Amino acid sequence: MAYDYAPADPRTPERARRLAAVCEAHGVPLPAAAMRFPLHRPAVAGVVVGMRSADEVRRNAEAYDTTIPAELWADLRSEGLLDTRAPVPAPPADVP
Repeated sequence: MAYDYAPADPRTPERARRLAAVCEAHGVPLPAAAMRFPLHRPAVAGVVVGMRSADEVRRNAEAYDTTIPAELWADLRSEGLLDTRAPVPAPPADVP
């Protein structure tokens, strides 16, 4: 079975580094944010994550349980890494 993957856009690796940096600043691993992000859309009922080993299953389960601060999504937006139309959790009421 063959796959016809195209080379990544040259901007993609830099964007991934920027996403990871914002996540790291909030103490959130990028995979944790990636797994949780689609679940903010009302139409999404679940996320399928590829895994090849028991260790990957454990790591992904731990990543999924990571607390994601609402400020992370706001910072991704302010950095231009997240579309302003994307649904995300609202920040706590005491955050301006």
